[in-house]
Amino acid sequence: MLGAPGFLGFGVLRSFLAALRRTRGVMIVLFVCVPANAVLNWLLIYGHRGVPALGLVGAAYASAIVQWLMMLGVAAVVWGLRRGDRAPRLHGKPREIAADLRHILRLGGPIGGLYALEIGVFVTSAAVVGLFGADPLAAHQIAINYASITFMVPMGIGQAATVRVAGERGAGKPASARRAAFVAFWLGTSFMAASAIMIWRCGRDRRRLCLGRDPGNHVLVALALRFLAFAAAFQIVDGMQVVAAGALRGYEDTVVPMVFAGIGYWGIGFAGGWALTFPLGFGPSECGGVS
Repeated sequence: MLGAPGFLGFGVLRSFLAALRRTRGVMIVLFVCVPANAVLNWLLIYGHRGVPALGLVGAAYASAIVQWLMMLGVAAVVWGLRRGDRAPRLHGKPREIAADLRHILRLGGPIGGLYALEIGVFVTSAAVVGLFGADPLAAHQIAINYASITFMVPMGIGQAATVRVAGERGAGKPASARRAAFVAFWLGTSFMAASAIMIWRCGRDRRRLCLGRDPGNHVLVALALRFLAFAAAFQIVDGMQVVAAGALRGYEDTVVPMVFAGIGYWGIGFAGGWALTFPLGFGPSECGGVS
């Protein structure tokens, strides 16, 4: 909770810079904050350099501090922009600013709803898998971590598609906007196809899980390998949907992706996973796999 305001501010400023096609600064800030997070964890968890050892609570403090550092970093990037690069309407008349705010909320509300539906189904699925014990929950988390890392690439491509499509539409070039959307779509799909193969190969080799040779991890490893097969299966379509949603935002269409997210994630994904897990008795593999 201490880090949430910083994280939300970072998200807004990151999107602002993306709209201005100034994304390199965001990448630099994150490159600095990742090692900063590692150093803060080292200090606060284990108590080095005279700092008291706080354990897992220290990790929480480190994460909250880094979230604020991320926001301050991108704020510095925005402040350093040339005046001509900043959004001119921020200095407009109150009526113009109010109209912009209404337009942002009309477009941004469904985007927030889509994220809530997506993140909510994965968080809820993890909670349901946790009902089966520590090993299924840990295995589920391993598979989700693999999928989350690769998901960042099409997510970035989707944001680029938003900017490219909107820019071409604003320039009165609908054919170029359509081409930009399809180029982004197939680029994201191709990457996720390659990542699906990679995750599938990882799912065939327990040594890639970095869980050691402890016999006590036998059940965990077996479940993790099975979950990774599911993660590989949904990689391609997951990349497709995030890039397509980004391109549609360039067309100011944010409601339809939210509706499909509700149907897909909850109407089919979670409801189907729950039905396979409990009434049909398939267990945690289908609970995590379908979602």
